[in-house]
Amino acid sequence: ITPSVTETGVTNYTLSLSQAIELALADNPQINAADINTESCKTSVKAAKEARAKCNGRVNTIAYLNTDYAVEAAEKQLFLAEKSKEQIKSKISYDVTQKYYNYKLLCHLLEIADNSLALAKENLNVVNANYELGRISKIENDNAALSVESCEATKNTYIRNASIAKESLKIALNIENEAEFNLTDDINYEVYEAVP
Repeated sequence: ITPSVTETGVTNYTLSLSQAIELALADNPQINAADINTESCKTSVKAAKEARAKCNGRVNTIAYLNTDYAVEAAEKQLFLAEKSKEQIKSKISYDVTQKYYNYKLLCHLLEIADNSLALAKENLNVVNANYELGRISKIENDNAALSVESCEATKNTYIRNASIAKESLKIALNIENEAEFNLTDDINYEVYEAVP
């Protein structure tokens, strides 16, 4: 993943979902902590096995039984540490997937709102012209103006929501600098019919 940087210092990322997940998993503090925990558990297993080996095969001694228990406990801790790391990776992947598609959807809705506003403004120009010619009433003219205001409010809402979604995606991807995203995976809008 090689982002480009603009003259103003904004980093542009072109990302598929799999690349976004890969970026989120790379040098992730949660995964780094899980790696440290796993390595610590491996050290504990090795130390417990070395202590057991020092019993020189005296299987029925209390020392051997204690060290055997220590080996078993250390191996279980290692197993749990590895499972915990897998769980962390899964959670990060899910979180990135959710934020990736949320931002992508809000960008799409913003584009639709922008197009709706452009159409409402065109309609208002036509309505104003017809109103000046006396072809339509003041109520129709006012309704067209209200439609433009409504479309502007909707667009502003999507601008704010898309901005929040972008910041959430940046956090999920461990990006601290100013960034823009071109998300390449499409949203699947398939409609599934209920099976009778």
